[in-house]
Amino acid sequence: MTNLVWFRRDLRVYDNPALYYACQNRNESVIACYLITLDFWRQHDEAKCKIAFWLKNLQSLKVELEKLNIPLLVLSVTEKNLLSHFKKILQQYKITKLHFNTLLEPNERERDKAVVTLCKKLMVKVGRYQQSCILAPGSVTKNDGSAYSMFTPFKNKWLSLLSSDDYACLSKPKARYSTVKLSSTNLLQKFLQQYKKYDLSQWGVGEKLAQQKLRYFIRNRIGDYAKARDFPALTGTSQLSPYLTAGILSVKQCLAAAKQLPQNKGVQTWISELIWRDFYQHILYFFPRVGKNCAFRLETEKLVWRKNDVYFKAWCTGQTGIPIVDAAMRQLLQTGWMHNRLRMVVAMFFTKNLFLDWRQGEQYFMQHLIDGDLAANNGGWQWSASTGTDAAPYFRIFNPYRQSERFDPEGCFIQQYCSELKELDQRQIHQPPKLKNYPKPLVDVELTRKQAIDKFKKVLKR
Repeated sequence: MTNLVWFRRDLRVYDNPALYYACQNRNESVIACYLITLDFWRQHDEAKCKIAFWLKNLQSLKVELEKLNIPLLVLSVTEKNLLSHFKKILQQYKITKLHFNTLLEPNERERDKAVVTLCKKLMVKVGRYQQSCILAPGSVTKNDGSAYSMFTPFKNKWLSLLSSDDYACLSKPKARYSTVKLSSTNLLQKFLQQYKKYDLSQWGVGEKLAQQKLRYFIRNRIGDYAKARDFPALTGTSQLSPYLTAGILSVKQCLAAAKQLPQNKGVQTWISELIWRDFYQHILYFFPRVGKNCAFRLETEKLVWRKNDVYFKAWCTGQTGIPIVDAAMRQLLQTGWMHNRLRMVVAMFFTKNLFLDWRQGEQYFMQHLIDGDLAANNGGWQWSASTGTDAAPYFRIFNPYRQSERFDPEGCFIQQYCSELKELDQRQIHQPPKLKNYPKPLVDVELTRKQAIDKFKKVLKR
């Protein structure tokens, strides 16, 4: 009897349902597999720095699995031949049960269904486990069973349903005796070489390090989180998102750590952010169209977004002439990450001031973010564009200058990424005078704000 654990975005040994339940019978062998699907990742705009991060952490996971005497098979497959490779694995190693943690994205769900169908044909049992959310999709609904589309009632229902079992984490499996031997391969090392140029030193690699980062945040920073999280020059956020996206940490581990503390404003605010994460995952589950370039609010599909390559390129490269926007975009290009408040600022500037299609910005973020998550990224972009669930009303538009003055008052963050503005004082740095080495503002933010409101009014009144 041999169990197969199919790893995807769950690169950990602690609180991993698929791994845990595969290891429950000491008399059964366990092997693991990971399928590198570069074509699928490209189609889904996965950032190269994120792929490098996945591969590095896969290497770390391989070492941890070896300590448990669980061999890891790594294969490179295409989306078209994935099922045929799966069939070979199941037959070659005489697999009796496949274990995997489910994913909620539309294409991934279809792929998982196909794998389950294959297993049924081959008389292989399947264990599917939910680990994407704290509360499973479908468990937080209105009284009539329909999905919530507003966050606050979702949050209230979520909190009313939460029990201690919902943040009880599974232990690491014990080391076992294994009789299965895999043929050695240097495939993973070859891929690591291809992605070696991506500097991951800012993040570090491995489950143990991720747990250390979580503990440090809980002990030292969560108390100030409610206020400090809005200031990009401070290290006020948890910066755990890359580990959550890759599944190196589980969201339950984060909640369990927070629940051990006195429930002050900082702790409650961070838990609320975890609930936001669940909310967007549930939206993707109930309304898969949002993961297929479709607005949640269907009436907003009538908006005619501007097509302007000059605007788009200036925004991408941090050359808009709006310092806080440019600094944020340069942070993304240099680090593969962007402060959460700035994600809202640059997305709203993109959709409301430049009036470019939110889908174009959403795609660009996914192509560059080390923590790019379809549900959260889509939810954030549609919120900013006023096309999504519980979105910002179309008439409430961030003024990037005021955001800059409020959340980077001394210009420290701007100076970090816009070196050409370092000599400006605290007053000038937010709206610089004309400079030779810095572009003038791409648009008038007040004029374009009014124009955006007018465009939304015309569409929504039809």
